[in-house]
Amino acid sequence: MALLKRLPVLVLAGLLAGCTGGGPPHDLPTVPQTAPGATPSTDRTTTMTPTTGPAEAPRRVTPDDSGTTFSLRLGATSAFVLRDPSAPDPEVDGSSVLVIPVLNIQDAGVREWELRAVAPGTTTIRGAGASYEITFLVQ
Repeated sequence: MALLKRLPVLVLAGLLAGCTGGGPPHDLPTVPQTAPGATPSTDRTTTMTPTTGPAEAPRRVTPDDSGTTFSLRLGATSAFVLRDPSAPDPEVDGSSVLVIPVLNIQDAGVREWELRAVAPGTTTIRGAGASYEITFLVQ
């Protein structure tokens, strides 16, 4: 009879013990621990080095981005937008990015091109008279 009274407590204790699992959840990264009093700089198990290189191209690129180098993954797209509807087409140097005119049915007051990364390499787009110059690195 005494065992029957304690059975709910034993079941609850077993359930709670099973919930802790004894380890970190599989979807969370583990963080290296340091000994008490140790400085993290001397006890690191891994060293992370920052990656340097061009920033990923935003969804829209404009002449305001002149002088910038952006990266594009193979197959990725971005848009190049000129706010002047009478501006000439950009000059393209390189074949890693296709520069495809976007034909707007309505007059939006801008000119737009799709930039599509098609091959590894570098492509630069320039404005007439070197008014802007933007480089794309395709990886």
